[in-house]
Amino acid sequence: MKESHVVILAGILFAVCILFSGPAKKESEFPPSSDLIAEVASVKTIQRPSITMYSRDNCPPCDSWWAVERPRWEAVGWSIDRITDENTSKLTPWYEIHDGDGEQFEVIGYLTTEKFRKAKEGAK
Repeated sequence: MKESHVVILAGILFAVCILFSGPAKKESEFPPSSDLIAEVASVKTIQRPSITMYSRDNCPPCDSWWAVERPRWEAVGWSIDRITDENTSKLTPWYEIHDGDGEQFEVIGYLTTEKFRKAKEGAK
């Protein structure tokens, strides 16, 4: 290719880029449809119930709850996390519970169904 052809081709490519690279449309230029707004409004936000267990290393009750009780809670749809905190001043294990109904409460000591029920009643 001759040098003059390269210059002409570069000019053409530059012009094409300038012509087709207009500003992108803003999000506000694409408002949601009334159907979408109605659909979103009809959906209730549901929070998955969760338990966060706080433990320490070498904590037999913590390990026992994790091995025995955690699978039972998960089997009925609960999300379970474990945080090891060597600096906690609380008796371990202790639990932070989000029950899915918007309630949040704590249980200190080995979590049983009865302790869960009492803590939930106290949170209301």
